[in-house]
Amino acid sequence: MSAPPSVTSYGAPISLEKAKKAAAAALAEARRNNLAAAIVNPDGTLIYFEKMDGTQSAGALVAVDEARGAAPCKRPTKAL
Repeated sequence: MSAPPSVTSYGAPISLEKAKKAAAAALAEARRNNLAAAIVNPDGTLIYFEKMDGTQSAGALVAVDEARGAAPCKRPTKAL
């Protein structure tokens, strides 16, 4: 049996404090539109998540999926 493939890293992990700072602009937009914001490490590991009251259930899931999808591209979800 062979070992599973290694996970490719796309950069240094982000601290919780840096994740909160990175989320500040996204949260300003999220508050205006009842959205959610998710920050992940370069490997897609969720670091920070916040959902506004009134956000649709699917919106919360989409925010995390979008962040995980954008991480390997080294782009914000807005750019995709």
